[in-house]
Amino acid sequence: MKKLLLIMALLSFTQVALIAQTVEPSAETQKTEKVGKKKKGDKEKKGDKEKKEKEPKKPAAERAIEYSTKLKAALNLTDEQFTQVLKVNTEVLMKRDALKDNPDKEAAKAQRKEIKEYRQTEFMKIFTDDQETAFKNMKTKGKNPKKKKEEILKADDDDDDDNN
Repeated sequence: MKKLLLIMALLSFTQVALIAQTVEPSAETQKTEKVGKKKKGDKEKKGDKEKKEKEPKKPAAERAIEYSTKLKAALNLTDEQFTQVLKVNTEVLMKRDALKDNPDKEAAKAQRKEIKEYRQTEFMKIFTDDQETAFKNMKTKGKNPKKKKEEILKADDDDDDDNN
C-alpha cells in the first residue's frame, strides 16, 4: 500500500512539472500577431509603418513556387509549362536577390531591367497565344488606375480633336 501511495505521489509531481513547462505565447508574439491583423475600417497612422518590423523574406525557391502557382491558376498552364515557368521564376528571383547587395544602384537597376526582359522572353516562349494575352492583361490590370484614367481621357481628347 505504501508503494502504491508513493508511486501515485511521484506521478502527480511529474505531471505538475510537465504542465508547468508548456509553452504559452509571450506577450510580444501576441502583439505581433495583432499588428498583422487589420479590420477593413482601420486606417494606418503615419508612425505605424515605422513601428512595424519587416518579416523575413522567404527564400527565392518558395516565392517562385507561389508566383508560378498563381500563374498556373490564372493562365491554365499545363504541368510541363508549370515546371518551365517555375524554373524561370526560381532563376530570376535568385538573380534579383543577389543584386540586393550590389552597392552600385544604377548598375543594379540596369541588371534588374535585363532580368525582367529575360523573364518576359522566356515566358513568351512557354505560353500559348491565349495565355500570352491573358498574361499581358493580368500585368496591366495591376497598374496605376490613375494613369489609365489619364490615358483614356487623353485618348478621348484626341478623338474630339479628330472630329473637329
